[in-house]
Amino acid sequence: MKFYLVRHGQSEANLHRIIAGHGAYPLTDLGKEQAKSLGQEFLKKGIKFDAVYASDIIR
Repeated sequence: MKFYLVRHGQSEANLHRIIAGHGAYPLTDLGKEQAKSLGQEFLKKGIKFDAVYASDIIR
């Protein structure tokens, strides 16, 4: 069994050095690109998931 732990891409809070906690800070353009790039890497490597668990916090 393998587990992949993925943190969100760069958010507006990260950009401004704010510790966001449960605050809703959207991803920056870079953060969106980071997320897309990781998804493409999973596809390229043929990594598939049986389940995905994610927070409902906006990022």
